[in-house]
Amino acid sequence: MSSSRLFHCSWVSAKFTAALVLSAALSSAVDRPNVVIILADDLGIGDVSAYNENSAWQTPHIDRLAARGMSFSDAHTSSALCTPTRYGIMTGRYNWRSRQKQKGGSGVSFPLIDQERITIADLFQSEGYHTSLIGKWHLGLNWAMKAGADQKDQLGDFSGIDFSKPISNGPQSQGFDYSYGLMASLSSPPYIYVENSMPTSMPVGSSVSHDEKAFWRLGPVGEDFRHADVLANLTERSVDYLEERAGDKEPFFLYVTMTAPHAPIIPTTEFIGKSNASAYGD
Repeated sequence: MSSSRLFHCSWVSAKFTAALVLSAALSSAVDRPNVVIILADDLGIGDVSAYNENSAWQTPHIDRLAARGMSFSDAHTSSALCTPTRYGIMTGRYNWRSRQKQKGGSGVSFPLIDQERITIADLFQSEGYHTSLIGKWHLGLNWAMKAGADQKDQLGDFSGIDFSKPISNGPQSQGFDYSYGLMASLSSPPYIYVENSMPTSMPVGSSVSHDEKAFWRLGPVGEDFRHADVLANLTERSVDYLEERAGDKEPFFLYVTMTAPHAPIIPTTEFIGKSNASAYGD
């Protein structure tokens, strides 16, 4: 599957919603229903038209999910940022009980979750679920290092990382049977997909953007990685997973962690100017 494939946003959303409904319907008669968590990054409650009649844009497929389920209009996070939010979801603990109390990590941050700590994925595994993470991890990991190199010295350099070898203490170590995605934000290098602990390609150069809204830091980029295609790629893989698992007798837990609408804001060409609400809306 190529990460360069682009998708019409409304078609992707409709297909994603249909796949969710299908998987829920097929599991409704069993004691262990399929579970999907979709984590949007930096999405405000006012960005969803179901909760804001004056929203600058409409979100019909999210609205459909809201109408068919339960909405929590007074739910809060102890730190509305990337890494702390993820820590809370994965562990059920306040983020300030970890060392990352109020900000996001980098692409070379060390693992934040203690290996002996039980995660939500561990709990699903213990109940016989197939567990999968697709998207942005952003909870630290250990990269394989070249001889004499130290991960703590790699921020801004990255030359000491051996991308030909698997990572450790990432999603696979925290209860996920399958994982695919990037290890930090779309603005934080290295820009390398990792699938089941293995980088999917070697760096073929560096990438940087100095655009105010579409900013990302200078760092190595993989052959199969293009910033503008990441969101569509993650969406397609999530839909594929749902369709593949929908008819399986084994229940599944899918944790989808999107890179948007967190910066960089990079709408694809076919959507530029379509929302009449800035690049964020596009």
